[in-house]
Amino acid sequence: MDFLVEEIDALAVFTVNLKHATFLESNAIKGLLDNYYNSGFIQYVVDLSQCEYIDPAFLSSLIIFLRTIVTKGGTIRIVKPVLGIGLVFLRNDSVRIFDMFDSRDDAIKSFKKNLKITLFNGSSYNNENLISNM
Repeated sequence: MDFLVEEIDALAVFTVNLKHATFLESNAIKGLLDNYYNSGFIQYVVDLSQCEYIDPAFLSSLIIFLRTIVTKGGTIRIVKPVLGIGLVFLRNDSVRIFDMFDSRDDAIKSFKKNLKITLFNGSSYNNENLISNM
């Protein structure tokens, strides 16, 4: 399989099982991401750790998808390719666009740190309840 997808809570984790992620696979990853987006997912991890090369078309698919999900408060965390960030990421300033992580576990844990808990009391919410109940 070229792509492995796992659901962890409200998080979709995509593992790219390719040495070379090229324009040939860019439509496939975009289609998979779109399917999960249409199912309500807005938080993603894309694991590129097995990739030795990522071409601009594949990277563009990720950037275009990121633009789509940002409007709904979504984000993508990228697990760095095996050889580091790579020339494609440096040329396109993608390091600044994506949150990059050294491992899949670190990327997944980063979402868990940012979970917000709000307690609702009737028709309004009260953050003081959250603090005082802890």
